[in-house]
Amino acid sequence: MNYIALTIGPIYKTLQNAKKPKELFTASYLFSYIMKKIIEQLKQKEFVIPYIKDEEIFREDSDVGLFHDRFIFQAQDGDLKRLQEIIDSVLEDVAKRLGSTLEEIKDYMQINYVEKELANGANPIIELIPYLDTKELFFQVAYKNSFIQKLKKDDSKKDNFLTEGKNIVDDLKRLSHNGYYCIVHADGDRMSEVLKNKDEIESVSKALFAFCMSSSKSIKEYGGQTIFAGGD
Repeated sequence: MNYIALTIGPIYKTLQNAKKPKELFTASYLFSYIMKKIIEQLKQKEFVIPYIKDEEIFREDSDVGLFHDRFIFQAQDGDLKRLQEIIDSVLEDVAKRLGSTLEEIKDYMQINYVEKELANGANPIIELIPYLDTKELFFQVAYKNSFIQKLKKDDSKKDNFLTEGKNIVDDLKRLSHNGYYCIVHADGDRMSEVLKNKDEIESVSKALFAFCMSSSKSIKEYGGQTIFAGGD
């Protein structure tokens, strides 16, 4: 059976470059937005990760970046070519929203993917993640010419990008004046052991999505704004 795995970045280096809450939110949300829009056009595929069977996660008015930096799905002939076409169309949309060019976006974004045929019964996560890890090692970011630098200098571009059926810019502006921040670090022990069982993968991914949506709602009810939420 064939699988396609994709990774997007450079997330860590980009978040390191963010100095303000709005910049951190925008960078995090941007990567999630791109992943969401790519996956949205592949919803008919059988995804290993992330869990996409709940339409709630594709809501346009969501103000939380729920999608993490990788996905894997069962592939058929022609899917690799179609994936590249989808990536190009999504990046073109992002470029327009940010007032940038497609070339600048492509130069900065690290979007790598691989297609592999696996034996029946093989675990796609265990088999394919090492390939994605390797691809990520061979990428350098030219910060001086990156669109992120331009984005940081022009708040209006952020506003254009973040307005999707619901204006959440006011929430972000509040982040600059609120002196209170809560940092929550959560991790799971022995997750590699859990992921060895293919039957558990979907339930774990579903639970993580549900937690992110639920916690964001609770934060909102207390007058807060989620700046960054991890995924799978």
